[in-house]
Amino acid sequence: MWTTIAGLLLVLVALVAAQPEPSLAGNVTFIVEHALSSDNVFKFRTKIQLVSRADGKQGTLYLDKNSVGGDDVQLLKSLVDRQGLYTVRLRTEREDGTARPVISSIPVCALQKSAFKEDFQVFLDANGNVIGASYSVPPMTIAQSCDSSKIKDAVQFQTRIRISDETKGQAVPAQVNGPLPPYLQHVRLNPDDASAADGQQPGGAGQPKTFFQRYWYIILMVLIYSLLSGGGGAAADPKAAGAAAPAAGGQAAAAAAK
Repeated sequence: MWTTIAGLLLVLVALVAAQPEPSLAGNVTFIVEHALSSDNVFKFRTKIQLVSRADGKQGTLYLDKNSVGGDDVQLLKSLVDRQGLYTVRLRTEREDGTARPVISSIPVCALQKSAFKEDFQVFLDANGNVIGASYSVPPMTIAQSCDSSKIKDAVQFQTRIRISDETKGQAVPAQVNGPLPPYLQHVRLNPDDASAADGQQPGGAGQPKTFFQRYWYIILMVLIYSLLSGGGGAAADPKAAGAAAPAAGGQAAAAAAK
């Protein structure tokens, strides 16, 4: 019996090990459009699929040619002569066609100097729509000139897209502790804070005060009164006062006998 169970377990382990691990964790397809003329009419340029692998790395797969030619090259040369902006429109591909695009621009001379290499850092919402994109060119070690005559009849773009990770913004406190500026001394952030009227920083009223902090002036007045009222020598030594009284009486009797 135990031999049969052990054999079944070995078969299950072998079947699990033989199954190939999934290489893709999720794919997102982007549609890139560009505007070369002054009327900002966008034309389709390419379709790129961003492949997210199980190991966390992202790869780019071109589903269409990523180049321009013909009349678009002439428009691109004219844009370089004017040293204008190269404008792109990026959106995700959805079956219902409701994806909202994001528009971004860079100087066309910077694009030519980078040999038409471009980088997109894309921000997506929970529904997979593009809500923001950072469009830039990679830094080049060899400086190239901005000259339309050096543009070939067919321009090949090298596009790299990366989905930005979720970043948490800095938390802003509801109330900042600290002294108020001179021109805002009359502002009371907390109406229940009685210490604000005395020039103290808001939030100090919540700290309990001791007995001496609340009634120090009464204690001081009692001490001063005690010192002033009890400073006489006769009151301080009652025995000496009693001895002095008979002595004074005897001196008065002697003077009367004379």
